[in-house]
Amino acid sequence: MNNYSVEIIHLVKEDLKKLRHQKEAAVNQIISLEKEPIKKSKSLSGTLKGLRSFKFTLADGQYRAIFKILEDNKVCLLIIVGSRQNIYLEAKRGVKNLKKQGLR
Repeated sequence: MNNYSVEIIHLVKEDLKKLRHQKEAAVNQIISLEKEPIKKSKSLSGTLKGLRSFKFTLADGQYRAIFKILEDNKVCLLIIVGSRQNIYLEAKRGVKNLKKQGLR
């Protein structure tokens, strides 16, 4: 089984800063995607088709990391991290950024 690497787009750095004291716990959970990202996440549909959602819990609630698997490079490219409320609506900003980078 090949391991994947987890990479982020610049907007995710801002998402992680918002988590303040929970940032380290979030990063530790997200890094677990390096092994078996497909089993640990679910595929999305509609305008977010081709992306995956990873659920994780922090002290103050449920969170999601939305990412795209770049199979050729074995990369999980994070496009947004946030609380489960409205995360899928906010993920559209990440989709626009992926299009700009030619990754979508």
